[in-house]
Amino acid sequence: MEATKIAAQSPIKWIISSVKSQGRWFYLNIAGSFLDSVVVLFIAYYMRKIVNTALSTNVGQGLNIAIIKLLVLILFGVLILLLRTYSSGRISAKIMYNLRRQLYEYIEKLPVSYLENHHSAEMVSSATNDVSKIENFLNYKLTRIIYIPAAFIITFTYMLIIKWNLLLFSFIVIPVIMTLSFLIVKSLGQLTHQLQGLIGESNSIVQDTVAGMPILKSFNLKDRMFDRYRDIVNKTIEKSMRIVMRIASMTPMLYVLRQVPPLLCIIYGGYLIVQKQMSPGDLLAFLYLLNILVGIIVDIPGLMGEISKASGTVQHVLEILEQPVESMDEFEISADYDKDPVIMKGVDFTYDGETKILDNLNFNIRKGSITALVGPSGSGKSTVFKLLCGYYAPSQGSIELFGSKISDNNLSFCRGQISMVTQDSYLFPVSIAENISYGRLGAGMDEVIAASKAANAHDFIMELPEGYETVVGERGARLSGGQKQRIAIARAILKGSQILLLDEPTSALDNQSEALIHEALEKLKGKKTVLIIAHRLTTIKNADEVFVLKEGSIIEKGTHTELIEKGGFYKQLYLKQYVFKEAQQ
Repeated sequence: MEATKIAAQSPIKWIISSVKSQGRWFYLNIAGSFLDSVVVLFIAYYMRKIVNTALSTNVGQGLNIAIIKLLVLILFGVLILLLRTYSSGRISAKIMYNLRRQLYEYIEKLPVSYLENHHSAEMVSSATNDVSKIENFLNYKLTRIIYIPAAFIITFTYMLIIKWNLLLFSFIVIPVIMTLSFLIVKSLGQLTHQLQGLIGESNSIVQDTVAGMPILKSFNLKDRMFDRYRDIVNKTIEKSMRIVMRIASMTPMLYVLRQVPPLLCIIYGGYLIVQKQMSPGDLLAFLYLLNILVGIIVDIPGLMGEISKASGTVQHVLEILEQPVESMDEFEISADYDKDPVIMKGVDFTYDGETKILDNLNFNIRKGSITALVGPSGSGKSTVFKLLCGYYAPSQGSIELFGSKISDNNLSFCRGQISMVTQDSYLFPVSIAENISYGRLGAGMDEVIAASKAANAHDFIMELPEGYETVVGERGARLSGGQKQRIAIARAILKGSQILLLDEPTSALDNQSEALIHEALEKLKGKKTVLIIAHRLTTIKNADEVFVLKEGSIIEKGTHTELIEKGGFYKQLYLKQYVFKEAQQ
């Protein structure tokens, strides 16, 4: 497995590097922010000039020229604002496009071990809710964040030039209030990160409720599930209110920030005018710039809070993007199709690093044969399939497909040799034809129909009102279990792989559906190498070889007849099923 470079980035570094990666639009936004600040400066300059000229004894044409220049500056400022807003929106849209694509592609590369330990709703929440929040932050806060440093420096410098002592007097209360604001904002990032986790949990419960509604209704579990959802929602509300309270506690301080500096400026500025140390135009320009500067300072705690919240949200997304992924760097593989399709040599495996699921497992599967894996629950049958597909790596030993060892560097090759049908085969909510064609993209309709016939699916498909264009619904909800399995087998056949893995494909089916599926498998005998996990032992009587697993090791092997005659563990399993079946009839 490999990890991406993004794993080394903090949320803030990720935001900065993402914004900087937009090149000229980023620099245009910076230039626009600088020009906007300069425009503000010149507006203050001409306001000062207009007032001082109007109050002088010699008005002349200077007043009209100053007014015209002021109007031109305002128009130019509007154009600059449009540039800043457009560039910020463009930057945001591009970053979000890249993030959504990267997140989607990354989830596809995540190992099965990660997906099995994390609820799908958590990743859906990150790919939708979290990304949308990041987009809103970049759309509406990015321009302000870039503008503030330039505007603050330029405005503050010019105010010092006009009257430095008036500036200091006006800002007496600001350091205290800003310190308190930053202390309040400090914990917002952590709270937001915790909130996103709770939202993901609540989404998981909603998804489980919708997917399991028939079970919830039949077992009267609605109240139990609602209690779980209510607990998570209560925690979410509690966390949200803590965030709201921290933000709300800044409101009175921000009010003081807005009101006190201008009031102090007017009081002390009026005194300076009376003392002939300042002109009325100077005071007006100073008040104009002070209003802008105070607005910037008032925005800083809120922006810090937004940055902190965005940081927590980005961290939630980065937790997925920091996970090790399956390696996509592949080397050239030359498969020897004359060799045994599957060879396991001394394979050990453990999920938790302690409990062995497979213990020194050794077997060969002959080309074109049908081989069955049987054994009690927990004996390691499904784990064998996961190792063959490269979902996990053996703790010890090796696995070969056509003479090539399965490794991180040839997963695509290995998976290209295998088609898999699970007990509950997943169908996409599209047409039957499209579901089958996913076996091999670009396959023609005649090939889809041929695969359906080989899987004994063609007849029932043609009986449907829309035939192959029938939309199967979510997870194939409009079809029976047997119909879904035959479509899944058709999809696997169309893939054209040499090895077919069947994970208990008939355990939940009626006898008629089971017979049709086994008839389809008989057609593949000699054409494909079939490895089947068998739950119903009566269904593998025609298998070329049966491996009996117990506690991760093969304890018996042979044909069905040979194992029955041997009278060992396999016969005990068979008789238990036979007696149970007789008792049900």
